[in-house]
Amino acid sequence: MTLRRPYYLLVSFISLSTVMVQADVTSEMALIRNNLTSWAVSYRKVGDEPRKTVAEYLVLLNSDGSFSDKSSTIDLMTGRLVYMAQAYKDDSTWKGNVELKEGLYSAIQYWLDHDPGNSGWTSGCFNEPSSMDSIGLCLYDVIQNDKINSPEMIPQLTTLMDGMIDWANAAWTVGAGNELFVGANISYRLMGMIGRAAMANSPEMFDDITNITATTFSVEGNYLDNGMSIDKTWNQHNYSGKQNYWIGYGSDWMNITRNSFAYMKNTRWDLTFDQLNIFADCILDGWQWQIYRYQGVYSLGGRHNLTKSALYSNYIVGQINLLRSYAGYGNLIRDNELQQAKTRIENSGNSDSYPSFDASKYFYKSDLMIYGKPFHYVAVKMLSDRTAGPESGSGLGKLNYHFGEGSTMIFKTGDEYRNARVGWNFRAIPGTTVEQKTGDLPNVDFGQRNGSINTFAGGVSDSNYSLCAFRLNHSSYNNHYNTVTANKGYFFFDNEFVALGSEIKQNESYDGEEIWTTIDQPERKSTVTYFIDGELRAIPLSTYTQHDFNNITNGAWFHCNNKGYIIFPDEDGVNLKLWAENRIGDWHDLDDRYSSGNNQTVNIFQLSINHLTEPTDSRYAYFVIPNITKEEMSTYWSNIPVKILENSETIQAVQYSDSNITEMIFYQADSITIESPFLKVEHPGSDTLKAGIIDFTSGVGMGDLIVSVDKPAIVMFREFDDEFDIFIADPNHDLSQIVMTINAKLADGTNIVWNPLTGNSEITFTLPQGIYLGKSVNQRFVVIPESTSVFYLFFLMFFNHLRYIRSHK
Repeated sequence: MTLRRPYYLLVSFISLSTVMVQADVTSEMALIRNNLTSWAVSYRKVGDEPRKTVAEYLVLLNSDGSFSDKSSTIDLMTGRLVYMAQAYKDDSTWKGNVELKEGLYSAIQYWLDHDPGNSGWTSGCFNEPSSMDSIGLCLYDVIQNDKINSPEMIPQLTTLMDGMIDWANAAWTVGAGNELFVGANISYRLMGMIGRAAMANSPEMFDDITNITATTFSVEGNYLDNGMSIDKTWNQHNYSGKQNYWIGYGSDWMNITRNSFAYMKNTRWDLTFDQLNIFADCILDGWQWQIYRYQGVYSLGGRHNLTKSALYSNYIVGQINLLRSYAGYGNLIRDNELQQAKTRIENSGNSDSYPSFDASKYFYKSDLMIYGKPFHYVAVKMLSDRTAGPESGSGLGKLNYHFGEGSTMIFKTGDEYRNARVGWNFRAIPGTTVEQKTGDLPNVDFGQRNGSINTFAGGVSDSNYSLCAFRLNHSSYNNHYNTVTANKGYFFFDNEFVALGSEIKQNESYDGEEIWTTIDQPERKSTVTYFIDGELRAIPLSTYTQHDFNNITNGAWFHCNNKGYIIFPDEDGVNLKLWAENRIGDWHDLDDRYSSGNNQTVNIFQLSINHLTEPTDSRYAYFVIPNITKEEMSTYWSNIPVKILENSETIQAVQYSDSNITEMIFYQADSITIESPFLKVEHPGSDTLKAGIIDFTSGVGMGDLIVSVDKPAIVMFREFDDEFDIFIADPNHDLSQIVMTINAKLADGTNIVWNPLTGNSEITFTLPQGIYLGKSVNQRFVVIPESTSVFYLFFLMFFNHLRYIRSHK
């Protein structure tokens, strides 16, 4: 017996531990049910209206559990039975009433026996299972007590509870395939899942909930890559490509997941510390970028783009508060940043004199550029064969079709477009190049038919300066509705941005339909001032007019709402169209949330470049200064700090003189010559030149820097002293490396090969792969002074020639 005692003690310890664990699990599930009580007794009742009293329902209840006035419809359960169960649990008049309890037992069982089925997607897996959970949780305690006090009722009550649990399983099973069971579409099911697990008293069900929810915190890899991307955009309804949806599905995911798991707080099924920090990352690295002064960006709100009110207003402040409260103030890794974001959003939302967002970021998974400055903000939404524009659906966001085609939302106050949209020409969304057809725009229901066939779309940013570009080619969708193709580039500097377009073509002609590139279309709140052909003119706010300016060869500038616009002609001049007019629109035409006849008048300023009909190789170039006074425009016009280097079918490039920034878009392998402050040349006739010496370290003046790439690329140079940074990205998302050649000797990198004979450095940039395809890389270089005798260069060439001859004998 002595030899067996340790074994006996071990078994006893394991058994005791198991009992303790089971007791902990049981108490945790009891805690969750207790937490769910307030949810269950207040869950919304749907249908079966007008509502009668509980007493009237008991009169209508037959002995078999049916009702004399209504068959077992779905809304009888979601309305009447929920109402009666909530009254039994929480109404002081009916709480614990035996007649009501027995009536509910029979009525619920009859309904389950005559199950009408659920309504399918979406109510069938969101609201209806939760309604059943509400009923079951309101009756849970009395059912358990009746099993103890009336053992003869155990079979009846077990059948009843099992039936409710089985029926609530629709939260898992309805639409459980493909897109309907990923991302936020999991979050919408959570309360139905949690309530069912609590009703079933099942730790395994709670385990399943935490496991499936964990997938929503992962980076991509779900069906059609729905959910969170590595760059912290959120994507949903990606049938035609990734559709950015932080304003909508992404915010719902975060809000609903956090609120749902609050019922399981302080249990083993609570959100983890890592998950709470992922929420914080999503706010700081994703969501807050798409909000300016309480205003969500209208090109990023999916089918919510065309609601009357500002998108999301100060909603994000509330989400920051809720997250920090859930985690405990000070506990999150980036808690200080959350507080700073909250302070900034609150202050800038309440006062346009308070600095707002001051950062820039290119979201390479969504073809999206966000460019924020303290007192203005720009968002450019582009398309590629990887992404899609914002959707419509169920009559919401009905005019969203062109929003993805380079739409450029230019905010200063934040409300420029709020009212303007009801009077918009939706073929003239700011930043887009569109043929001016008439009739209805194509429908893009739930992400369908709103993709593109161009591969080229990319951008880079150093958090201050930025550029992005894409090849517009939307033509294969919607029966070739949009046949315009173009190269569209956007270049962002300190106080302005430059938009360039080239190779604009109409690939199928439609008689009389002009192609316009629209610069802006805000609500007009000031006089329009413009300068054309040396003459300054004004259109008072109370004056309504429309002007065509044809064949402008010297450029022009316009000013309205403290925004400035400068348009540069090409060699053939430029044609402009200006509207300063009242327009009447019906919000119902934009969104079915509003009844027909919901009319509003709005004063619109619209400025568009007219490429006329059937262009074959048209171009445009314009600047926007989003925060400038009318008086400052004349000075700016005389001293423009931005120089357009090239706007061709292969290259678009702009240089910013005040900060030594050069931004380049290579649509194919090519080279460009730019002036560089660090590449010095001697004055002609100097002693060094007479002596046959090329000295890159002495002398003054700008030298020519020749930059070449062997593949398409987006490139930004940032130069200072004898160093410079290169930022580079692959716009096609399919390269492992790009080779750049520069006519200067560079150091600080093992990826540099210097050729003294050609005077070129060859840099091989290794590009991110996998889920990071399209992400930019950057590297800092030092320019090495090179002082070399011309005679020595000839000697090197001669020596290499001799070596070549000898090697081939």
